[in-house]
Amino acid sequence: VHGDSIFEMEQGKKEDDVERDEEIHERAGGRGRGRGWGGRGRGTASYTKKTESEKEESKKKYKYEPITPEKAKAEVVPYFYAEYGTGARAKAEAEISTFLEASLKDGASPDKKKAFVDIINAHSLRKPVSHIELLEKKLSESMLKLLPDEKTKKLFESYLELKQIVTHECYDRKPYILETLFFPNKENEFKVADVMKKAKTTMEICIFAFTNNVLRDAVMFAFYRGVKVRIIADDECAKFLGSDIMHLASIGIPTELDNNPKVHMHNKFCIIDNLVLLTGSYNWTTQATKDNQENLLIIENEGVIKNYGKYFEELWVSFKPNFVTPAKAKELMESPEKGKEWEQSPSSNKTYLKHYACLLYTSPSPRDATLSRMPSSA
Repeated sequence: VHGDSIFEMEQGKKEDDVERDEEIHERAGGRGRGRGWGGRGRGTASYTKKTESEKEESKKKYKYEPITPEKAKAEVVPYFYAEYGTGARAKAEAEISTFLEASLKDGASPDKKKAFVDIINAHSLRKPVSHIELLEKKLSESMLKLLPDEKTKKLFESYLELKQIVTHECYDRKPYILETLFFPNKENEFKVADVMKKAKTTMEICIFAFTNNVLRDAVMFAFYRGVKVRIIADDECAKFLGSDIMHLASIGIPTELDNNPKVHMHNKFCIIDNLVLLTGSYNWTTQATKDNQENLLIIENEGVIKNYGKYFEELWVSFKPNFVTPAKAKELMESPEKGKEWEQSPSSNKTYLKHYACLLYTSPSPRDATLSRMPSSA
């Protein structure tokens, strides 16, 4: 959500915008329709101006600092799982080997099983696959040392090979990352941003509506740290006042729009490092965070992410003709025609509703002006 001009996207969101955004949403109330919805009683909450102390508290809680390449590169962000250096890996191997050699001789008692789980947790061995393979390797090596002869060892190795096939074909590994978030919830907005900021290699975003500055900054943060970001967005929503799509395209993030003005690109998902998927009903908007009943699933699942990745690539190829260059994005942001949908009264209810699908909170004046012209029968 930006200010009265699309050019504010170049400067970043100011602290005063936080106060203004919250006031706009308080005025909107209910389902976020605001006043002036044809007198049909949608969003009846009254608008109460914040006191000075409330404004100051809000600024402290959601203090905004513009994202710059320098800040993004300097910040230390822990990854989804522990990453081993040579020393840490050697330490983990030694502790596992010592434990297994002592435990396998006498049998695995309940206490020893619990201690084994503690070792797994202490060394963060649940992810990635290389950590799990290290654990399995050490378990096999320790067992082989206890077997009496080569024939028995070969039988055991054959058993392990067959067991791996069963595991691979019949089981999914326990997800290391699995979280469900529900909205409205301001704190969950920051949880989503924190997940996005962990990206190290790639980020594929497929999003219908994008006006949330916290998530916009998380995307910029990743991009400035060298993450290869790509965005697919809805062609209509991307061009409305307040959308972050053109700003992100203008700084060099490869961006494409769908190519059918009669339908919407209505997906809402993000793939991070081909490891973590964010998907659900949640649009990346302030209204979705503060007003709407929404859901978002954050999950690590190789098979599911593979399917989403394939789908993203199909869309990317399909929408290639609608690639938005940085120059084109800047042109659209600076064009005097930008936002003309706000200024012209819709010719019919059907036309209005088509446009309203993308009318997300921006500055109050153009939105209220449009709503005030809505026929009461809409």
